[in-house]
Amino acid sequence: MQAERRVPPEVPGGRLTGSIRDLLRDQLGTYTAALRHGDVVTMRVGPPRLGTSSCLVFHPDGVQHVLASAARTYLKKDPVYTELRLWFGDGLLTDEGPRWQARRRTVQPLFTARQVAAFDAPMLAEVQALLQRWDTHARTGEPVDLHADMTALTLYVVSRVLLGGEADETLESIAATYPVLNRHVLRRIASLVRLPHQVPLPGNVRAHAAKARLFGSAREVVRRRTARRDGRREGPVSPPGGDLLDRLLAARDPETGAGLSEEELVSQVVTFLLAGQETSAIALTAALHLLAQHPEAQERLHDEAAAVLAGRAPQAADVPQLPLAAHVFYEALRLYPPAWASARRAETDDAVCGYRVDEGTMVVISQWVTQRDPRWWEEPERFLPGRWVGDQSAERHRYAWFPFGGGPRACIGRHFALQEAVLVLSAIVQRFRLSPVTPALNVQAGVTLQPREAVLAGVEARGL
Repeated sequence: MQAERRVPPEVPGGRLTGSIRDLLRDQLGTYTAALRHGDVVTMRVGPPRLGTSSCLVFHPDGVQHVLASAARTYLKKDPVYTELRLWFGDGLLTDEGPRWQARRRTVQPLFTARQVAAFDAPMLAEVQALLQRWDTHARTGEPVDLHADMTALTLYVVSRVLLGGEADETLESIAATYPVLNRHVLRRIASLVRLPHQVPLPGNVRAHAAKARLFGSAREVVRRRTARRDGRREGPVSPPGGDLLDRLLAARDPETGAGLSEEELVSQVVTFLLAGQETSAIALTAALHLLAQHPEAQERLHDEAAAVLAGRAPQAADVPQLPLAAHVFYEALRLYPPAWASARRAETDDAVCGYRVDEGTMVVISQWVTQRDPRWWEEPERFLPGRWVGDQSAERHRYAWFPFGGGPRACIGRHFALQEAVLVLSAIVQRFRLSPVTPALNVQAGVTLQPREAVLAGVEARGL
């Protein structure tokens, strides 16, 4: 057999069940253990020939092949994205083909670093509100719940950036519907027997009602904003340059000149609310928890903020002058990537790292595994923001770290996430000293990475 046609080794498992018991017990641990069997392996769930098998790709060369070099061969047609598409619509995260390409061309210019910088005001307004709430905790000595507070903060930020003055009336719908849909998607993905979503089971009924409310709320905002732009309805005046929804309404495909339809706008609103909130919340939770556990890194970050900001609030223009804050964020994303794994389906026969991948195979890449692989990361379990400085970072394989994906489908919100993180982390350490209460960040794999319990930290006001 030629080298390029080698069959990937199979991860050992039960004769009839394959790896299902291991996955149900500990997905992250099972994926990590699979690396011992090779950079490209097969994992079976269920009986031979009757169960399902996925090809797990861990080597950065293979990740680059799947996400970038052969991106047209590997599409988002796996069960996870199918479920996300069903319940959250055809936004940039889940769509495929020419329609996705047109949407990406249309929306991409709105997310450059320069464009995102204009959104620092609503970001900072929410950060200041958080700091005021934490002042109370600092006075009483009551710990803060990092994940609860970061979940609320990132939801408020993305809502106000996206919807401006109309954010408040949609927040109740978002808060009521997202948890219902997230839990339902997770249950369906984990289920061995997935009945059609039309079957009137209680979970399906609740999920359809939540989806209707979420999309109805987004559609009403889009219609009101469209009518206001057309002069058919009065309403709040948008800030200079407009919020993100204003910019989406004005955006045009640079190749065709076409704008987004109402349904496309609604899907993008829902997608941005989902992608811009949940992933940022866990990343910021991890970053703050790690800073609380590493006071020396926290003090260096405080010193950086003090030197650059001199007591004032950080702004978008300060982000390039706050590299340590960015490095803390990058390291948190390495250790606790919100998107802990991603899947694609091979549309044709292919080879990855010399191993055969047949048409129709589900191919899984895991940020969790690759970003903790000791071949690419010295002391991979340690929190070391300094590893992002100079030659250490430049010499590393481009796809040894890919929390934002890569290739043509790399996350469009990377600049948004970085700016938000630098502003949040710098503002917090400028005003407070964090101390650990929750000893370890215990996470579990769902649609995204999630803490298993509250993540608590003490906050002490710094002398100004």
